[in-house]
Amino acid sequence: MNHYCQSLKVYLFGCGFSLLFFSSICLLDNFASAADFQEVIFTKTNPNANLTCKGSHGKRKNVSPPNLQISEYEVPNFEINRPIARIEDTSNIQIPWTRVENRGTFRFAIWGDSHFASRVFVDQLVDGLGKRAQDVSVQFVPPTGNRPGVKLFLKSMCRSKSWDYRPAYLGGDAAEFPAPGLVDLHSKKKWADVGWDLRDENGKSKYKHLSVLVRSISKKSRVVVFVDGYRVGVVTLRKTDDLSGIYLSGDGAMATLRLELLSGEIAVQGLKLPGRSSNGVELDLFAWPGATVKGWANMDVDYFKRWFKDAKQYDLVILGYGTNEGNDLPFNELKYSKSLTDSLRKFRAVFPDVLCVLIGPGDRGLKFKKSEIKRVDESDVRKFTVIHASINRIQLEIARTFSCHQWSMMGPMIDTGGAYGWYRLESPLMARDLLHFSKSGYIELAKKFMRDVKWPVLR
Repeated sequence: MNHYCQSLKVYLFGCGFSLLFFSSICLLDNFASAADFQEVIFTKTNPNANLTCKGSHGKRKNVSPPNLQISEYEVPNFEINRPIARIEDTSNIQIPWTRVENRGTFRFAIWGDSHFASRVFVDQLVDGLGKRAQDVSVQFVPPTGNRPGVKLFLKSMCRSKSWDYRPAYLGGDAAEFPAPGLVDLHSKKKWADVGWDLRDENGKSKYKHLSVLVRSISKKSRVVVFVDGYRVGVVTLRKTDDLSGIYLSGDGAMATLRLELLSGEIAVQGLKLPGRSSNGVELDLFAWPGATVKGWANMDVDYFKRWFKDAKQYDLVILGYGTNEGNDLPFNELKYSKSLTDSLRKFRAVFPDVLCVLIGPGDRGLKFKKSEIKRVDESDVRKFTVIHASINRIQLEIARTFSCHQWSMMGPMIDTGGAYGWYRLESPLMARDLLHFSKSGYIELAKKFMRDVKWPVLR
């Protein structure tokens, strides 16, 4: 293992001149110094800096759940005032919250799919703790903030067009060297850039140091680092089997951070932010539209667990998957059971004693072309109802094997017409795609979840 901080060349730019700076003192924090991280020290900041990346992707800020307009399709008018499926009741989950309530700080993480990525469901959990979004302290920030349907706990993120996402559930390099959020942002295009506005939703900047999680896929890669628009360093990253990245530190708080690829091929794996809240909510949100639990089954567990050396750092982990597994048609129960078992086995290898809850998918409906609507029968209409009921049942069985709990988004929908019933309400709880929920729907589900698990309130 190389510790580049031992003798490091860093190029500093500012005030019309450049300086080659040699550091023989390792200033890295404990996280970065345990791996291959290089340090860049910045001396100038601008609290009013704007974040701009090349290309047309631009910044992506607040994202609402999908609400698709599909006028040429319509919803079948089957009877909805009866139970749509049979699943086991998960409305009385017993979780010991006493330690959390007495301590006043709640540390949890969520890995999941688009139901959690938009943060509507997640923000309700924070509110239920008696806190607000601005009270949330974050450790890891995945590189996904510019993806439609994703809202992070930072003001915004941007990237140029020459990046592509590589999730671990598809295997390959992203599974062999998995990021904390199980997805990489990858490019080998010269001048490709990616940036973060590090201010919170109130425009406040507070980070004087942080780690950028980035690894070189090629033998060697060179990256330019910008802080608040100032070019502060050129870093050479080398291919390694260890965790790697760039550690930035300075006297002032950074407003924006941007990386620009000069040469080579890199995978950006996110940010590691400093510090923990002494009285509030610590939440790492790793939700990704399209994600499946197979990312856990595919990933190299020995590499992944290095991100989480303190395996007791979370009071709770939520795994919110199942909707996208239902798209794998024809749905195979044995195949899904094996994938979930393999995933939870690796999850427990990383977090052996952490409380965990699997949140299974809600009901899903279908829209049909108006010319076909008279020819469909209930087996067509309820195709995904049957599949999602199977997924919830399998999750419940396997969760128990690994000392986890399971809660189903489908439960509150069983006796209220499912996706079709929720869609037809005067204030719909289902989005028009009949797959996602409306904002009101996510709020309703989150409130039901909190009642069922006796969600703690922090003192």
